[in-house]
Amino acid sequence: MSRTPEQVKQASKARNQASTKLRRMGYRFAKQSATEAEAVAAIHRMTGWPLPERGDAIEYLQRFASMPEGEPAPGREFKPLHAEPYRLDRWLRYAAARAAQVQCPLVHAVSAVDNWRRLEVDA
Repeated sequence: MSRTPEQVKQASKARNQASTKLRRMGYRFAKQSATEAEAVAAIHRMTGWPLPERGDAIEYLQRFASMPEGEPAPGREFKPLHAEPYRLDRWLRYAAARAAQVQCPLVHAVSAVDNWRRLEVDA
């Protein structure tokens, strides 16, 4: 399934626009010019969009290039603010208690400036 000369121009333009936008967003390609497959893979990693079917990469690249830049792609990472509180089970509590018994008492270190200020205030 070969592309017509018009589709080749369109694909090259879409690839250049998408790779330029990816570089502005902080993505670094291995080489100076990115291939179509590299640009599609980078977009997939950044946005989480499903990969295009074979031959549909032009629309995929155009859609990414036309997306407003100020709007961040939705993240798929774990959000700790919405996580339920962590509860230690019985075995971890036991291990933490044993570790606390074995651990040497901590020595609190402070700076000489802090000690000097305390001596001035006390005097």
